[in-house]
Amino acid sequence: MLKKLRLKFVLVNMIIVTVMLCVILSLAIQHTGAGLKQESEEVLRMLAHGVTDQGNADVRVPYFVIEVGLDGKATITGSTHYDLNDGAFVQGVLKEVYKQDELSGVLEKYDLRYMAVRGTFASRIAFVDISADNDAINSMIRSCVLIGVAALGAFFVISSLLARWAIKPVKKAWEEQQRFVSDASHELKTPL
Repeated sequence: MLKKLRLKFVLVNMIIVTVMLCVILSLAIQHTGAGLKQESEEVLRMLAHGVTDQGNADVRVPYFVIEVGLDGKATITGSTHYDLNDGAFVQGVLKEVYKQDELSGVLEKYDLRYMAVRGTFASRIAFVDISADNDAINSMIRSCVLIGVAALGAFFVISSLLARWAIKPVKKAWEEQQRFVSDASHELKTPL
C-alpha cells in the first residue's frame, strides 16, 4: 500500500512537471519562431516596396528582389549572397510563386519567404532566405528536448526522494496501527 502511495506521488508530480515543461518549452520555441518570422517579414516589406540601396545596412539576411514587367521579363534589382546568373533558378522560383497565387508566403522547396507588390508597370517580388531561421528553430527544438529529458530525469530523482520523505510519517503511523492491532488481537486471545 505504501509503495502504491509513493508511486502515485511520483507519478502525479512527473505528470505535472512534464506538462509544464512541454508548455514552457513549446512557447519558447513558438515565440522564437514568431520573432524570426516577423524580422524576415519586415525586411521583405522594406525590400518589396523598393527600399534596397539605402536600407542594406538594416538587412542582415540574404535576399534578392526580382521585378517582373508587364511583358513577363524578369529583372534582378537587388541581391546579397546569391548568384543569380542561373536563369533556371530564377524561373523556378518565379514559377513556384505564381503557383501559390498569393502575395506572400513561403517556398519550402527553396527555403525562401517572399512578398510581392503589384505596381502599375511591374510587379516587385522580394525573397528572403529562411534557411538560417529553420536551422535555428531545429537547433532550439533539439536543445529543448535534451533540456526537457535532463530536467525530467533530475526531477524524477528529486520526486522519488521527496516521496520517501513525505511517506515517512504515513509509514510510521501504519506500522504503529499494525502493532496496536496485533497487540489488541493478542490481548483478546489470552484469557484473563
